[in-house]
Order: sequence, then structure tokens, then C-alpha cells
Amino acid sequence: MSRYSLTGNLKEAAFQRGADLFGVADASCFLSPDYQGNRPQEIM
Repeated sequence: MSRYSLTGNLKEAAFQRGADLFGVADASCFLSPDYQGNRPQEIM
């Protein structure tokens, strides 16, 4: 197992900067036609 974890580093950085919540989602869930929420890929 690698000592480097991108998710872990992002989580730590977010909380150090005052985030209350942090999560990582599989990008494929945003591509589903059934998904009705915001589409983060539009701003990336």
C-alpha cells in the first residue's frame, strides 16, 4: 500500500482550511441521465 494518498491529502488540506465536510464521488454518477443535481463537470 502506498504511503501517498491523493484523497487523504485533499481531505487534510480541506479541513486545515476550515471545511466542515469532505467527500469524493465517482465521476460516473454525474453522467447518469437519472441524476438531477448540479453538474460539476460544467465548471471544470
